[in-house]
Amino acid sequence: MEGLIQDIRYAARTLWKQPVFALIAVLTLAVGIGANTAIYSVVDATILRALPFRDPGRLMKVSITTPSMRGRPPRDDSVWSYPKYQTFLQVQKVFESAAIYRTATFNISGDAEPERIRAEIVSESYFPTLGVNALVGRNFLPEEDATPETRFVTILGNGLWLRRFGGDPKIVGKTVTLDTKPYTVVGVLPAGFRALSGLAEIWVPVHTLNARNLTGRWNHSYELIARLKPGVAYGQAKAAVTVAGVQVDQAHQDAVFHDWGAKARTMDEARVEPAIRKSVLVLFGAVGCVLLIACVNIANLLLARATSREREIAVRLAVGAGRGRLVRQLLTESVLLAMLSAVASVAIAWLGVRLLSVINPATGSVFGRRFSGLTVLGLGSIHLDSRALLFTCSIALATGVLFGLLPALQASRPSLTDALKTGGSKASGLGSGRILTGKSLLITSEIALALMLLIGAGLMIKSFARLMATRIGVDVDNVLTLRVNLPAIPETGDTSVAFFTELQRRIQALPGVVDAGMHYCFPLAGGCNATGIEFKDRPPVGRGSQPIVGIQWASPEYFKTMRVPLIKGRLFTSADRLGAPRVVLINETAARRFWPSEDPIGKPIAVGQGEGFDDRAEVIGIVADVRYGQMDEPPSPDVYINYMQSPYGSLMLFVRTAGNPTALTDAVRREVHSLNRNLPVFDVLTMRERIRDATSKARFSATLLMTFAAIALILAAVGIYGVMSYAVTQRTREIGIRVALGARPGEVRALVLRRAVVLTAAGIGLGLAGAAGVTRVLSTLLYEVKPSDPSTYALVAGLLGLVSLSASYIPAVRATRVDPLTALRAE
Repeated sequence: MEGLIQDIRYAARTLWKQPVFALIAVLTLAVGIGANTAIYSVVDATILRALPFRDPGRLMKVSITTPSMRGRPPRDDSVWSYPKYQTFLQVQKVFESAAIYRTATFNISGDAEPERIRAEIVSESYFPTLGVNALVGRNFLPEEDATPETRFVTILGNGLWLRRFGGDPKIVGKTVTLDTKPYTVVGVLPAGFRALSGLAEIWVPVHTLNARNLTGRWNHSYELIARLKPGVAYGQAKAAVTVAGVQVDQAHQDAVFHDWGAKARTMDEARVEPAIRKSVLVLFGAVGCVLLIACVNIANLLLARATSREREIAVRLAVGAGRGRLVRQLLTESVLLAMLSAVASVAIAWLGVRLLSVINPATGSVFGRRFSGLTVLGLGSIHLDSRALLFTCSIALATGVLFGLLPALQASRPSLTDALKTGGSKASGLGSGRILTGKSLLITSEIALALMLLIGAGLMIKSFARLMATRIGVDVDNVLTLRVNLPAIPETGDTSVAFFTELQRRIQALPGVVDAGMHYCFPLAGGCNATGIEFKDRPPVGRGSQPIVGIQWASPEYFKTMRVPLIKGRLFTSADRLGAPRVVLINETAARRFWPSEDPIGKPIAVGQGEGFDDRAEVIGIVADVRYGQMDEPPSPDVYINYMQSPYGSLMLFVRTAGNPTALTDAVRREVHSLNRNLPVFDVLTMRERIRDATSKARFSATLLMTFAAIALILAAVGIYGVMSYAVTQRTREIGIRVALGARPGEVRALVLRRAVVLTAAGIGLGLAGAAGVTRVLSTLLYEVKPSDPSTYALVAGLLGLVSLSASYIPAVRATRVDPLTALRAE
């Protein structure tokens, strides 16, 4: 320990005497370590950190598996209906408790401003299964989740309790109004609990729903979680769930829907979507490359510094110091540099986490619709904590050894005679001595790493550009979107139609409004309704064999507002109302798929709704395709229904304005409240913001990869410049002799650049080979771009070659200015 303390003191004094070297090394490493810490915080939140529930390792997610149906591939992550959940509880033997949940939204009204809040509809066993107890009050009781529509009780999230009710400690027993119904508050949950959906603020029991919602065995809408019994292993549970799935299928199958099953996953297996997991791991690998490049640069600096210390080291060896003692001393200096860098990296990591929160793909998604609840939970909990700081210290220690070991080994075996005679000033030419051979290998590796990272970033950027250039079928400029939900739809639907028609008329009359229309979903939502379609002029097909179409409720004005062209026929009009003959519109994809060689205008169809199909409707027009799914998915066949003929309680308003659309938000909200003060206006975004939200996953990966690639390019340029500058310094005598013998400046520049070209070419060749293998992992993250895209490889290789030669040009020019007399006298 005494020797270690002496080594640390000596290393500190040495670095203090060379502040420029120490500052460059600390800043270079701080960037690499800080970036790694920031991305580690993402990995930790989404993959490594234990879920915030009691004994999360005993929790499993159980899903329904379905075979291939209607041309769709088989799935192993489908949701449950309530009757199937009840059957599963009866036949399973490996779980001590199980619970179901699904997301929902409610209008909450009262004395404060009405809000639309995120909720979970859960079984009574939900909180006990997770191991969560109420902070104030209690959890749900079994009798509160036993009979439909008899016990209207609710549990509040901590944030909602504080925000809307001021943290009232006497809130238990009071009522809140959810969708016009009074619910009694029975508890408040602990702070920070966000549930398995990741976004809920309020909870209600499953049996607050009506009996029709709870008895439909094909009404699949619930996720299922379960807690293992003590002593039951994962493998045993998975096998038992497979058997239970067969029993559930046998109890509920019919002639059409059969061969369904069940599958269990640990919560760690189910906690993050595969695409997000791959993106996070790719980014972690990319930022690791940045750190390796930083380490190579510092190793080059240490190798160059070791040359000037040859005499010092030779003297130590001459007076009896062992080589191991010298290596330890030199490694102590490296580790000290790394730990100083770790301290500086905390600020960079903090800034990185802040920037991550800006581009986090989960923060922009409306109600977390684009991600599973556990993914939202993970991405929403990214922060620096003690685990991240421990990672910082560990990686700093590892990098200190990594970049310091080779220079320490090289420096600890100098030629004693040469070093003592020359004082450490003599060194061999570029590529001819062992130190410079090591430097050449390091710089070649640095170029290769930078090239692989640049190619990966180039592929992601090109993919993102292709994604953004994709036509979605609407004009998104100057469009404000917002949603209004009516609590319930009367049987006649007259109230719903009257409300939305009057609201649309009032908003159309506002100053600055160009057009206004309504639709239940929005382009690129990725979660619009789909159902079966029947062709009434064709022989009937078996139940469950009908083709699938997207079903879109829209007002007649929607198509004009969003600039959706009419291809053939006519659009909806105000005459298409309740009581009039039912009419529908179809998109181009539906026309091509279902009527490839005939005119669909006038054809009779019906679309599925609930347990049956709507009355016969006539196709009156064909409109252009609009992408309502993910942007990287082709348009699906869609059927548009006039909301005036088929009332819908939740519609989105689309307002095209002459100027800034957000300027009309307050005016629109006032018009809604003038019709019904208890209706919240929510989900307020411009269409441009929705486009950014829809591409958030691709933007997240492309932005970070581009940032890391830019850092890698800069570090590589600095490293090449440092190596070539050092080479010129070491070859000053040789260059002086060449100049004295008549070498022209161009020849001297070529002498230096020739070596740079060799190093760059070797690095690019090695990098291209590595990229060909590494970029295959990006294949599922790319859109209309192949991992082996030749134009990207060529462009990136050319860019890196240009940067490398540019970084070498300055030392080459400096070599032409060597004074022969000064160079010869220096020896």
